[in-house]
Amino acid sequence: MTPKVYGILFLSQDATFNAKDYDIIIGNPPWQSQMTELAEQYINDHKKIVGDKQIAQAFSLKCSSTCKENGIVCLLMPSKGFLFNRSSKSKKYRADFFNDNTVLVIINFSIYRKFLFDHASGPAVGVIYTPRKSSDNNPIFYCTPKPLYTIEDMRKFTIEPNDICRIPRDIVNDDRIWKIAMWGGPRDLELIDKMQSSFYTLQVFVDHFKMKSAEGYNVGNKAKICDDFLGMPHITVDNFAEFYIDKDCLPEVDFNKFQVSTDKNREVYKAPHLIIKQSHRKTHFLSAVLDYDALFNHSFLGIHGDINLLKYISLIVGSKVFSYYHLMTNRRWPA
Repeated sequence: MTPKVYGILFLSQDATFNAKDYDIIIGNPPWQSQMTELAEQYINDHKKIVGDKQIAQAFSLKCSSTCKENGIVCLLMPSKGFLFNRSSKSKKYRADFFNDNTVLVIINFSIYRKFLFDHASGPAVGVIYTPRKSSDNNPIFYCTPKPLYTIEDMRKFTIEPNDICRIPRDIVNDDRIWKIAMWGGPRDLELIDKMQSSFYTLQVFVDHFKMKSAEGYNVGNKAKICDDFLGMPHITVDNFAEFYIDKDCLPEVDFNKFQVSTDKNREVYKAPHLIIKQSHRKTHFLSAVLDYDALFNHSFLGIHGDINLLKYISLIVGSKVFSYYHLMTNRRWPA
C-alpha cells in the first residue's frame, strides 16, 4: 500500500493497521484547512477539538492513540496551525495536546519557509512527542534555526546557541511564548508583559476616540456591484508611499465588482483617513495620512478620524518599537 493511501485511510477506524500499536510514527500530515469525512468522523467519535478545520491537528491526535505509550511520534506540522493560531478552538486543541502528550522537541522552521520545500512556502514546525503524560518537569527543547544568508544556506542548517530555548512546561499555554522565544528570551517576555499591561491597544485607542477602522475591499467570484467607488483615487501596493501620496499620481477606480467592500465602515475610504500597509518592508511598517477620499484593498488597514490623532498613530506605526512589538507578537509575521 502506498504512503498516499495510508494517509487517506489513517483516520479510518476500520483500517487494518488500527489493530496494532506502534513504537515509532513518522509523518507529514496534510496541511489543508479542510476536514475530510473520515477526519470529521474521527473527531466527533472521540470528542476531540481541532481549530479552523486543520486536518493536520486531527492526524496528530490520531497518532497519539495509535502509538505505544513509550513510543515516539515525529511529525512535520504547519507552524501557524500548531503554534501560532489563536482562535478559540486552536487554543483548546493546543492545550489538550500539551496536556495529553509529553512534547520533547519542537523545531520551528518558519524562517526557512521560502526554500525548505521545492513546491511549498508554508511555514513548518517539527514536533517530537510521546503519547503519554510524563510526571517529569523537564523543559521542552525549542529550536528556531535561522539562515545566515550565505550560499551554504540552501544546503544546510546552521544552529547557533541563541537559536535554542528550553520552554518550561508550566507556561506552554501562554500563546505568546512560541513567537517571543523564536526571536528573543525571558527579558523580551517580561518587556512584552510590561507593554501589554501598561498601554492600550490600537483598537482600544480607536474605539475610545470613536474612530472607524476596517480592512479595504476584496474581489472574488461572489462579486457585488458598487458604483459609488467609480472615479475615486485608487491606492495599491505598487503606488503606495509612506506618510503622504500625491493624489495626482494615483489612477482612478474603473471597476465596480467587489466581494467585500467594507459596508459597515465605509468612512475608512473618506478623508481624513490613515492607510496602514499590513505587511512590513524590511521590518518597517508604512502608513500615510490622506486629506482626500481614496479606495484601497485588503492589503491595507484604514482608519477614519481626527487628522491629528491619525498623524500620531502614523508616527507610532513607523517606529522601531512598533516593529519590535509586532515581531514578538504577530503570528502573521513568522520571519
